Amino acid sequence: MPETKAEATVTVATVTKMGIVKLPWALTDWEQYRINLGPGNWADTVVTVDTAWGGGNNGRDHWGWTYEGFAASFRGGVDSLGNFDYFLEAHSGSSPEVGCLFRWVRRGVHGASVAIIQR
Repeated sequence: MPETKAEATVTVATVTKMGIVKLPWALTDWEQYRINLGPGNWADTVVTVDTAWGGGNNGRDHWGWTYEGFAASFRGGVDSLGNFDYFLEAHSGSSPEVGCLFRWVRRGVHGASVAIIQR
């Protein structure tokens, strides 16, 4: 019998701002957000790639920065409800909205989620 492949999935994630935190490995403050990938059972899900963009303006990069540095941080496990914490550097420019993409694997099925963070 031929093996059937599950279809890839794309979800729209929801975002809850949690506050400003100090991460043990960071020199600066970070904004903490709770990302939810959507309804369903997310047990055994791992986010494999994350990326984020701001709006940019006045010749600055997409974060609104005039200097380089890191801005976003996460890679790892997701709880069974689809929640994980995502961090943006608190002083990462002037973009009021940040678009984020997350690639993930859930029980062998690859997918992606998109989220808009309102800063």
